Amino acid sequence: MFVPQYPEIEDLKEINVVPLVDVMLVLLVIFMATAPLAVGGLTVKLPQSSINDKKPPTAPPLVVTVNKDGKFFLDNEPFNAANLQKKITALFELRQGKSVYIRADKRVSHGRVVVALTAAKQAGATGIKIITEPPKRR
Repeated sequence: MFVPQYPEIEDLKEINVVPLVDVMLVLLVIFMATAPLAVGGLTVKLPQSSINDKKPPTAPPLVVTVNKDGKFFLDNEPFNAANLQKKITALFELRQGKSVYIRADKRVSHGRVVVALTAAKQAGATGIKIITEPPKRR
Protein backbone atom coordinates (compact mmCIF):
# COMPACT_ATOMS: atom_id res chain seq x y z
CA MET A 1 0.00 0.00 0.00
CA PHE A 2 1.30 3.37 -1.02
CA VAL A 3 0.98 6.33 1.42
CA PRO A 4 1.77 9.62 -0.27
CA GLN A 5 3.92 12.13 1.57
CA TYR A 6 2.69 15.71 1.56
CA PRO A 7 5.30 18.23 2.64
CA GLU A 8 2.66 21.02 2.70
CA ILE A 9 0.92 19.36 5.65
CA GLU A 10 3.86 20.21 7.89
CA ASP A 11 3.23 23.92 7.18
CA LEU A 12 -0.46 23.67 8.15
CA LYS A 13 0.24 22.73 11.77
CA GLU A 14 0.49 26.41 12.78
CA ILE A 15 -2.46 28.78 13.02
CA ASN A 16 -2.54 31.52 10.43
CA VAL A 17 -3.16 34.77 12.34
CA VAL A 18 -3.25 37.08 9.33
CA PRO A 19 -7.06 36.80 8.84
CA LEU A 20 -7.55 37.36 12.56
CA VAL A 21 -5.45 40.52 12.46
CA ASP A 22 -7.37 41.74 9.41
CA VAL A 23 -10.71 41.27 11.16
CA MET A 24 -9.44 43.01 14.30
CA LEU A 25 -8.22 46.01 12.31
CA VAL A 26 -11.58 46.32 10.56
CA LEU A 27 -13.38 46.20 13.93
CA LEU A 28 -11.01 48.81 15.33
CA VAL A 29 -11.75 51.15 12.44
CA ILE A 30 -15.50 50.63 12.87
CA PHE A 31 -15.34 51.40 16.60
CA MET A 32 -13.16 54.45 16.03
CA ALA A 33 -15.61 55.77 13.45
CA THR A 34 -18.74 55.20 15.55
CA ALA A 35 -17.42 56.20 18.99
CA PRO A 36 -17.80 59.97 18.49
CA LEU A 37 -21.42 59.46 17.46
CA ALA A 38 -22.25 57.74 20.75
CA VAL A 39 -20.93 60.58 22.94
CA GLY A 40 -23.87 62.93 22.35
CA GLY A 41 -26.24 61.33 24.84
CA LEU A 42 -29.36 63.44 25.24
CA THR A 43 -30.68 65.70 22.52
CA VAL A 44 -31.49 69.11 23.89
CA LYS A 45 -32.23 72.30 21.93
CA LEU A 46 -30.43 74.97 23.92
CA PRO A 47 -31.56 78.60 23.97
CA GLN A 48 -29.25 81.20 22.40
CA SER A 49 -27.36 83.81 24.38
CA SER A 50 -25.18 86.73 23.34
CA ILE A 51 -22.88 86.16 26.34
CA ASN A 52 -19.89 84.03 25.42
CA ASP A 53 -18.01 82.74 28.48
CA LYS A 54 -14.92 80.93 27.24
CA LYS A 55 -13.25 80.32 30.61
CA PRO A 56 -12.70 76.58 31.01
CA PRO A 57 -13.85 75.06 34.30
CA THR A 58 -11.15 74.30 36.87
CA ALA A 59 -12.62 70.85 37.63
CA PRO A 60 -14.99 68.74 35.52
CA PRO A 61 -18.46 70.12 36.21
CA LEU A 62 -21.54 68.17 37.08
CA VAL A 63 -24.10 68.48 34.28
CA VAL A 64 -27.81 68.46 35.08
CA THR A 65 -29.92 68.12 31.93
CA VAL A 66 -33.62 68.92 31.65
CA ASN A 67 -35.05 67.50 28.43
CA LYS A 68 -38.08 68.79 26.51
CA ASP A 69 -40.40 66.55 28.56
CA GLY A 70 -39.14 68.11 31.82
CA LYS A 71 -37.27 64.99 32.94
CA PHE A 72 -33.99 65.37 34.84
CA PHE A 73 -30.72 63.67 33.94
CA LEU A 74 -27.51 63.79 35.92
CA ASP A 75 -24.56 63.05 33.64
CA ASN A 76 -27.00 61.28 31.24
CA GLU A 77 -28.55 59.15 34.01
CA PRO A 78 -32.29 59.78 34.66
CA PHE A 79 -33.39 61.05 38.07
CA ASN A 80 -36.65 62.28 39.52
CA ALA A 81 -36.85 65.70 41.16
CA ALA A 82 -37.10 64.26 44.69
CA ASN A 83 -33.76 62.42 44.48
CA LEU A 84 -31.87 65.02 42.43
CA GLN A 85 -30.57 67.05 45.39
CA LYS A 86 -29.48 63.92 47.30
CA LYS A 87 -27.58 62.59 44.29
CA ILE A 88 -25.84 65.93 43.66
CA THR A 89 -24.81 66.07 47.33
CA ALA A 90 -23.40 62.53 47.12
CA LEU A 91 -21.48 63.33 43.94
CA PHE A 92 -20.01 66.49 45.48
CA GLU A 93 -18.42 64.36 48.20
CA LEU A 94 -16.48 62.49 45.48
CA ARG A 95 -15.45 65.55 43.45
CA GLN A 96 -13.06 68.42 44.02
CA GLY A 97 -15.10 71.18 42.43
CA LYS A 98 -18.68 71.94 43.30
CA SER A 99 -19.81 73.59 40.09
CA VAL A 100 -22.99 72.57 38.32
CA TYR A 101 -23.94 73.22 34.71
CA ILE A 102 -27.66 73.28 33.91
CA ARG A 103 -28.42 72.15 30.36
CA ALA A 104 -32.13 72.78 29.75
CA ASP A 105 -34.10 72.46 26.55
CA LYS A 106 -35.52 75.80 25.42
CA ARG A 107 -39.02 74.28 25.20
CA VAL A 108 -39.12 73.18 28.86
CA SER A 109 -41.06 75.27 31.39
CA HIS A 110 -39.17 77.74 33.53
CA GLY A 111 -40.32 75.93 36.68
CA ARG A 112 -38.41 72.76 35.81
CA VAL A 113 -35.19 74.76 35.42
CA VAL A 114 -35.81 76.37 38.81
CA VAL A 115 -36.19 72.90 40.36
CA ALA A 116 -32.75 71.96 39.00
CA LEU A 117 -31.23 75.25 40.20
CA THR A 118 -32.73 74.82 43.66
CA ALA A 119 -31.51 71.21 43.96
CA ALA A 120 -27.99 72.26 42.99
CA LYS A 121 -27.95 75.19 45.43
CA GLN A 122 -29.31 73.08 48.30
CA ALA A 123 -26.67 70.43 47.56
CA GLY A 124 -23.97 73.05 48.15
CA ALA A 125 -23.01 74.08 44.64
CA THR A 126 -20.57 76.98 44.65
CA GLY A 127 -21.01 77.82 40.98
CA ILE A 128 -24.08 77.28 38.84
CA LYS A 129 -24.02 78.03 35.12
CA ILE A 130 -26.65 77.61 32.45
CA ILE A 131 -25.42 76.18 29.15
CA THR A 132 -26.69 78.05 26.08
CA GLU A 133 -26.05 78.02 22.35
CA PRO A 134 -23.51 80.58 21.19
CA PRO A 135 -24.90 83.32 18.97
CA LYS A 136 -24.97 82.59 15.26
CA ARG A 137 -22.35 84.46 13.27
CA ARG A 138 -23.48 86.55 10.34
